[in-house]
Amino acid sequence: MILLFIIISFYLEGIISKLNDISFLIPLFTFSSLILIYPYLKNSKKDYYLICFITGFIYDNVYTNTLMLNAILFLLFGYIISKIDVEN
Repeated sequence: MILLFIIISFYLEGIISKLNDISFLIPLFTFSSLILIYPYLKNSKKDYYLICFITGFIYDNVYTNTLMLNAILFLLFGYIISKIDVEN
């Protein structure tokens, strides 16, 4: 299920960015998928952080072609998402 969220978000990111004519409205489906998968991995935060890092690394290679920038940003966002969790 987690992998399905991430794969769908990658496809939506590519499709919507091609269809979007307004340049300042950037779709953030991949970032939203990190928020959606957090409740499934709440008990194993190391796995969640690893998934955030790998997702950011793949996002770097597929969409932005910047080395490790989004991997570190997605890891940081994953940490922030885990700290914002209301049920802690």
